[in-house]
Amino acid sequence: MHGQWAFDIHGESDFADFAADMTMSDYAITAGTPDATAGGQNAHTHHIRLTNVRVIWNMIGCPTFSPATTRGFQITSTVNLITGNGSNALFEPKPPATMLQVCITGGAEVPYSNMTMVFTGPATSHFGPQAIHGVVRKLLADDGGH
Repeated sequence: MHGQWAFDIHGESDFADFAADMTMSDYAITAGTPDATAGGQNAHTHHIRLTNVRVIWNMIGCPTFSPATTRGFQITSTVNLITGNGSNALFEPKPPATMLQVCITGGAEVPYSNMTMVFTGPATSHFGPQAIHGVVRKLLADDGGH
């Protein structure tokens, strides 16, 4: 998986939007076994959205790291949108039923360094139930003391 994401907190409201845009491709198969060293196949895109979700100012239930992260926040809600190549994803009913938890965490040196997405519901048939990890590249505003 490769892509980009954005997490936008709406001022002082404690509500946020999350967007992820990514590409995926499967491993090639060598002798009947997935082979990460061979080129990918079946490349496709996904757009994922959570809109106007209340921010939870703790990391309770977020995936853990080693070394441990020491601060963070999260949102969890039913997705507003999951596409596959620009159309409704084949694994997602309409209206969407998949839940998505997004955690933004970090430590003493970089307060917000990590992003994780964890799906539950229909999308786990495609993305799996494990945490999908991303990196915080830049903050566009002060964290507001949270």
